[in-house]
Amino acid sequence: MLEWKEAVMIGKTLRRCSICQRYTAAYLVEDPHLGTLHLCHACWTAHQESVNAAAHSTGVPGRAQAEALLAEGESLNPGPWVGHSRWVAEAAIRLAAHLPGLDPDTAFSLGLLHDIGRREGPSDMRHALDGYRYLSGLGYGQAAQICLTHSHPIRNIHAAAGQWDIPPEEFRFVQTYLERVDYKDYDRLIQLCDALALPDGLCLIEKRLVDVALRHGFNEYTLDKWRAFLQLQRDFERILGQSVYTFLPRVIENTFGVNSSHKI
Repeated sequence: MLEWKEAVMIGKTLRRCSICQRYTAAYLVEDPHLGTLHLCHACWTAHQESVNAAAHSTGVPGRAQAEALLAEGESLNPGPWVGHSRWVAEAAIRLAAHLPGLDPDTAFSLGLLHDIGRREGPSDMRHALDGYRYLSGLGYGQAAQICLTHSHPIRNIHAAAGQWDIPPEEFRFVQTYLERVDYKDYDRLIQLCDALALPDGLCLIEKRLVDVALRHGFNEYTLDKWRAFLQLQRDFERILGQSVYTFLPRVIENTFGVNSSHKI
C-alpha cells in the first residue's frame, strides 16, 4: 500500500493521472517510494479510503496520520510531553525492527500517540483516559489501549506515578480495564520505551525511573513497578539476543551528559 506523506491541490493542468492515466491530475503528492505523483480526484479519493479502512481495521493510524495528530496536540498544549513522545516512537521503531511479529511503523505510531491525551491541557494521570477516549472516538482501538496501558507494567491502578485526577466512576472504569485487558507485545514494548525516553533523548532506564520518582514521588507500589520495568527490559533483551541499548542512539550522552568517546 502506498503511503503518501503530503498532498497539494494543483490548478488546471494537462497532466494525466499517474495511476489511471485517464483523467486530468488534480493533486500533486510525494510518495516515499515512487517520488512525485500527479493524481486525479478519483484515484486520490480511492487511496484515502483504503488508507483509512486499513488504519481502522488494525486500530492504529499510519505514521503520517499519527504525526498529524501529535502536531495538532502540540498546538493545543505545547510541552515536554511532545519531545518525550517522539523519543518513545524512535525507540519503538528501532526495537520493533528486530522483534519477530512486530511492525516497526505500527510501533512508531503507537509510541508517538501514547501520551496524546495531553492535548486536552495540563493534567496528571487523567491524560491516559483522555487519550483513550480521543483515539477510541477516531476508531483507533489499539492505539487507545496503549494510552491506558503504557504506564502500567503491573496491573494496579494504584501503582501510577501520579494522581488520578478523575471522578470515582472513571477511576473504577480504568481499574477494571487494566485488570481485564489483554496485554499484547505492543503494550509491553511501549511500556519499555516509555521508560527509556526523556523529552530530549533516550537514556538508561534507571535514570528515567528516578526522574519520574523525583517529580511524582514514591508510593508502596513503586519498587514493584520498577522491578516490572526491569523485567520487561530483560524479556526483550532475551528475544533480541543483546542489550536494548545496542539499537538506541546517544544513550551515553543523554544519561551522563558526556561525549560517547569519553571513557566512563
